[in-house]
Amino acid sequence: MKSWALLLSFTLLFIVACTNSDDYLFSESESTTISISAKMAPELDSINQQSKVDTIRSGDTLTFIADINPSRSIRMQRYYWTMDDELFATEFSFRKGFVDPGHHSIALVLVDIFGDTITDTLNVWVGNPPILDDSVFIPRQGSQGIPSSGGISFAWNAYDPDSLYSLYYHFTLSSQSKDLEIDTIVNEPFFTYQKSLEPLQSYYWQVSAYNELNMVSKNSISGKFFTKGTGEESGLLGEIRTSGYNNHA
Repeated sequence: MKSWALLLSFTLLFIVACTNSDDYLFSESESTTISISAKMAPELDSINQQSKVDTIRSGDTLTFIADINPSRSIRMQRYYWTMDDELFATEFSFRKGFVDPGHHSIALVLVDIFGDTITDTLNVWVGNPPILDDSVFIPRQGSQGIPSSGGISFAWNAYDPDSLYSLYYHFTLSSQSKDLEIDTIVNEPFFTYQKSLEPLQSYYWQVSAYNELNMVSKNSISGKFFTKGTGEESGLLGEIRTSGYNNHA
């Protein structure tokens, strides 16, 4: 019996010695590197418009696309999208709309077969154009007798419907004698032109409102006013229309 036991022990030792145990160990050379990329576009087929950052209006929709390398068929535990750290979607590609104004962080999350987490993040800013009140402003349309010296003040009303973004204004002033007196950006709903104006001259001014997202107001304010003369000088502005005629030689 002892000889048989000894023979069995030698046999088992021979089998173990002939077995390459390294075949059962994980080799880094056999691992697959996984990478992901989250992108968004106005439309699903807008290949040339895919981006990582976008600005949209409330109510607009975006298409989200997940690129996974080497392919989407790799072994993984799960994948999903989040918006502001809350579950957003569970598809590779999908389309969704936005209502809430402000900044939103969209993340693509993939958990691989080993439990490691890979993420890629997008940034979306949602807002609405500012509201510019075109019924209340100074100087009023057609104002006359505006002093030509000492500066002139302009004022208007505007607000951000989202109550989130700062506003700025594009202001221009021109006259008949000069194409453009001033073209500037101001941060307040008023502007004072300190230089003197030409007497007995008509001037045109315009202002548009923008928010931090560079969204422009739907309407703009356009006004026209007339400066008074120096001293007792006055002028008359009128328009004469004549009918056409034929010149017979």
